Amino acid sequence: MIGKIRVFFGSKIPRNLKHKIKFEWFPFVSIFYPETLIVSYPKCGRSWLRLLINDSFAKEYSGHLKEGSLQEDRLSSINKDISSIGITHDDDPMLKTPEEIIKNKSFYKKKNVVLLVRDPRDVMISWYFQVINRGSIKNFSEPIKTNDPRDFIYNERGGLKTIIDFYNLWWKNRERPKSFYCMSYEALRSDTLNEMIKLFEFWGIRKYISDSSIKHAIQKNSFEKLKDKESKGAVKHDAFKTVDKKNPDAFKARKGKVGGYVDYLETEDIKYMDDLISKTLNKAYKY
Repeated sequence: MIGKIRVFFGSKIPRNLKHKIKFEWFPFVSIFYPETLIVSYPKCGRSWLRLLINDSFAKEYSGHLKEGSLQEDRLSSINKDISSIGITHDDDPMLKTPEEIIKNKSFYKKKNVVLLVRDPRDVMISWYFQVINRGSIKNFSEPIKTNDPRDFIYNERGGLKTIIDFYNLWWKNRERPKSFYCMSYEALRSDTLNEMIKLFEFWGIRKYISDSSIKHAIQKNSFEKLKDKESKGAVKHDAFKTVDKKNPDAFKARKGKVGGYVDYLETEDIKYMDDLISKTLNKAYKY
């Protein structure tokens, strides 16, 4: 079903169950989900964004949320006029071939959708390390190439073609939801405060959060501080659980570098990605 999406009462649909639920049920099931949803491919900065949201409100409304947690599904408990927000990878496209990605977005027709995107080249490298170092390999339905990042990007299942199709599909369907807002990881990194303000404005809750609280959350969750918190186990959530703390590529907060993919690939591999993105990715994304 809709992978790891949080509903208004804070529960999750397990991956082993969601695939058993018929897609035709989505319009009915959707009424149980928050009105606003963050949709993303994995490794686009979603966990960082969730911490920024959580800690902004934890600062603004002290005592209602715990800083350093992921409780964006509990915002309505602070104030009934503050709508909670859900998160989803939209049927786990990272485990699929382009042909297997669900094309029907009718589930979202009454939702406000925030599409969080990142340069597909950086996503591929970050996803590779997630697969080999953080256990995501077990979620694939069949073997894939994981010898090194150079092999990984060419996979038909969960490779570069898959994320390009996922992005293209969402741009094609951007008018399907009630409202749609595309947010990029690169913009969030370069101008975090203004990007968070724009997100809260789209969400319709800007008046409930001050600039000072947002700035506090940004300061608390700088990349170096986030990595330090992860190494100490200070973020109490499975998303930040790191088994091999001696391996820098096993951390959730690994590098966060814009354009870091060039450090892992040969010239011909970079050219392959550049050409494929140039020829097939919708120009609206500006990658």
